[in-house]
Amino acid sequence: MRLLPAGVSTALLLAGSLHGCGPSSCTGFSVSLAASTGGKATPEAAAITFVPSSSPALPRTGWHVTTSDSAGATLVSGSAQLHAVQGTDGTWQIDSGQTCS
Repeated sequence: MRLLPAGVSTALLLAGSLHGCGPSSCTGFSVSLAASTGGKATPEAAAITFVPSSSPALPRTGWHVTTSDSAGATLVSGSAQLHAVQGTDGTWQIDSGQTCS
């Protein structure tokens, strides 16, 4: 059993059509973050840390930032996408994502 860092609760797997994928080809999720501190130094590090504790459908490697703005950063690996937010301490945490086939 893998535990998430203290102060983080999850609500995973909301199926549906997300970000341009067809309704039958994508599965998405969101995570309810109880703390805005204690993440990782970069969005990529947050993705690598998050993936083993989430869906086996998400790639474990190859994550890179494709866009970033004041709302956070979007990371992509293959046909999967994650969104990272920067906390009040400057660290990054994953708050949502999707996989498309």
